[in-house]
Amino acid sequence: MEELRTLLQPWYLQIKFIHLLFVMIWSFSTAVAYSWYVKSAWIAWQNNKDDPHRLERRNWTMEQFDKGAALEHIAFPVVLLTGGMMVWLAGWGMDSPWLVIKLALVALVFVPIEIFDYWISHMGGSKKQWRLIGNMKRYERLMQWHWRFFRISTPLVVTVIPAIIYLAVMLFDFRYLQPADGTLTPLSLGSPDEALSGFSLACCVNHVGPPKRAKKSQEKIPGRTRESEFETVMT
Repeated sequence: MEELRTLLQPWYLQIKFIHLLFVMIWSFSTAVAYSWYVKSAWIAWQNNKDDPHRLERRNWTMEQFDKGAALEHIAFPVVLLTGGMMVWLAGWGMDSPWLVIKLALVALVFVPIEIFDYWISHMGGSKKQWRLIGNMKRYERLMQWHWRFFRISTPLVVTVIPAIIYLAVMLFDFRYLQPADGTLTPLSLGSPDEALSGFSLACCVNHVGPPKRAKKSQEKIPGRTRESEFETVMT
């Protein structure tokens, strides 16, 4: 395993890019659909439950939402996998308070939410399959469950996801550098000035150096010797 860790460490930033990309997909892929389609269709139906057109619109939007949630449900395992890889490659442990809080929020809030969401959108709770076999009583019950799930999970999602991103951004930066050899080196940072110094060092790790100064040489010319200055060579 140590050989695999050494092999993957130079790819840490690429793994982090994939992690952040799929975090964005997981976080926001269903936000517009829920806010502007599902929610409005449900409220319109609740205001007039005897209107068959509103009922049809409610059912259609919920079934389409289940299809669209596939993006979220593909992204979530990728987020967990790449996040775990980052923790492993960087060598973090339970002595990092920000990491403990973040993992606790993911395990206690989002894993249960996603398990139920997988079930009610794609597995036994998928509404479309029950409509197709004609079991409309089960269909309606699952609709009500899904709406209640939205009412419970939405406040958690809009508060806990920003909290997790805040923990990662505000408390993670400057803790590790990526030197020229590709390994990750822990920093013991104290004050913000030290953090900025570490950041400056990280930016300069792979820099070759400043431009070379103009070099002087003796250019021999018949009958006399004069100094000439060569052009500056930029590295």
